[in-house]
Amino acid sequence: MALDLDLSRQLRGIDGRRDLVRAIVNGHPSDESVWLEWKTDPGLRTKRGCFHIAKAILGMANRPVEVAARHCGGHGYIVVGVEPDNLSGVDMPDPAEWIDSAEIYLKGEIGPSWECMIVPMDGKDILVVTVDPPLHGDPPWPLRKEFDTYRSGLIFVRKQGKTEPALAEDVDALGRRAASGGSQIPELLIEVIGDVPLPWLVGAEISDQVEVWAQDRRDQRLRAAHAVEDERSGSARSLEAADPLHTLGLGGSTFLARHAGLLKAAADAQSVFSQYEIEPDKRSIGEYTAELDAWFDELLEAASNDLLRRYCDNGHGLVQLRVENNSTQYLPGVELKLHIPLKEAQGFASVPEGDDIPRPPWPFGKPKQRPSIQDTLLAGGSVEWGTDFAVRGCPAEGKRSSCRRASSHHLSSVLRLVVRSPSSPGRPV
Repeated sequence: MALDLDLSRQLRGIDGRRDLVRAIVNGHPSDESVWLEWKTDPGLRTKRGCFHIAKAILGMANRPVEVAARHCGGHGYIVVGVEPDNLSGVDMPDPAEWIDSAEIYLKGEIGPSWECMIVPMDGKDILVVTVDPPLHGDPPWPLRKEFDTYRSGLIFVRKQGKTEPALAEDVDALGRRAASGGSQIPELLIEVIGDVPLPWLVGAEISDQVEVWAQDRRDQRLRAAHAVEDERSGSARSLEAADPLHTLGLGGSTFLARHAGLLKAAADAQSVFSQYEIEPDKRSIGEYTAELDAWFDELLEAASNDLLRRYCDNGHGLVQLRVENNSTQYLPGVELKLHIPLKEAQGFASVPEGDDIPRPPWPFGKPKQRPSIQDTLLAGGSVEWGTDFAVRGCPAEGKRSSCRRASSHHLSSVLRLVVRSPSSPGRPV
């Protein structure tokens, strides 16, 4: 008596498996075949129950390719919790528990491919295990761990209605199956995806480009510095030409010069507090050039060391290999090796480390921001009148005077202001 089921194709989804369960319930004990094995509950919470499932999987996986191909596209089915005229169901533990226990008997580095599905029917859970079709080139799948009287390495095969240890002729058939795939390795589609074609970095060219890049940044700053220096020189000449003392030929007069100095000092004193926060740049163009040269050497080394990191960090040279096996042949343990026919080629599994790019020297002629005098005073600092000049109304040897909040000091002569911060006693800021 044949099962009431279409065996010309694979049973797909839960509906196909439910049709299989119904066909078994309505079938005959003689309907068990080389592609189908059923069991009542073997006790999946026990080692014995998990071993019997693994044994059935091995038997299905060790079928001859031609025999398996006659039914359901070569797939084998093990149905647990049902037999003819008896939908008993199965006591299902956590799938991870029993699957791990079964896999102990199935897999070393590789093993047969299978999957399972729980099919609810009439309030019962039925377990359907599906074993992938055997293919040319598949090795014999042995028992990986001994159980009871079955030793490790034993080969089980599926016969009509039963799973049993392989005989000599079964072992020969499995050997032929393994050898038949040796010269029939399928075409694999291997693709390089990502930054393709790869922008190769040629050492000599890159070194030259890095040096040009660093030199350009040095030269830009030096040109800007010379522009500032030229502007300073031009301003000085303009002031000298406009000086009335020089116009009258009295530039060397000591009295007039001292008088002009006092006038200038008085004007400076009026804005001393507003100008306090700015520190002028006192470097010469030669000193700044020396700083630029030292920075250029550091920049060149750091940029060369940081090049690979920036290259990879910006998404260049990032590639992956994609492999597609469009055949029906199972290929276990596939290893890919990428050969690049260049001696100097180098690959990284992650973005390599690099050096930090050094900061350039402070721009030439640009004043620096000092700490605010108001902030320093509010924080408890004090103003010291310098000891190298005389202040009208104050001792010539210098007087330390505290400045209260919201107060002001009007001075009649030139002052040197030194603010001592509470955080650095005795040190001018």
